[in-house]
Amino acid sequence: MTALSTFNLFAAVKDLPEEDKASFIELAESGVSESYFGADYQQALGLLACHIAVLAQRDGGEVGTLTGKREGDISVSYSGASLLADDYGQTAPGMMLKRLILKHHRGELVI
Repeated sequence: MTALSTFNLFAAVKDLPEEDKASFIELAESGVSESYFGADYQQALGLLACHIAVLAQRDGGEVGTLTGKREGDISVSYSGASLLADDYGQTAPGMMLKRLILKHHRGELVI
């Protein structure tokens, strides 16, 4: 599986222009280590690229820790104590990447 085929699995980003997909994958390359992920490198690269793309599509590209969400008359706030130390929990590809990171974890975990 290539980074692009992994990226294209997610409906939120699969219709982006090919040049944008390539740009997100290139951007993600600096955040993914081939020596860390080994045979899962392409999958990890695609997941990180997709995670970045999904975050970039939200609120005009503003990225930060999600502390609440509002839809219509309903709003939900999240306690600061329960927030993740990273932003991977904000997207489906991010959560999949976090599981992949944990699968390959050896020694001290730095995210």
